[in-house]
Amino acid sequence: HDDTVRRLMTIYLNGNGYGETARQLNQLGYWHVDRYGRQKPFSTETVRTIVGNILFYSGYSVGVKFKAKQSTI
Repeated sequence: HDDTVRRLMTIYLNGNGYGETARQLNQLGYWHVDRYGRQKPFSTETVRTIVGNILFYSGYSVGVKFKAKQSTI
């Protein structure tokens, strides 16, 4: 699990979008487990969800939801 999340973030942070990140993970043979416990290939939406909730997927226990602050710039 940790290796998959690490690889996902490495691909994404190298400037790839959600779709390209999913494509590369699938090509490398990575899978994710859906909410029903089934192994599935990565999709654009799966990558977006993991990137948006990286603390949870990295194993941190977060007691509150984070809200993005509005920028006044």
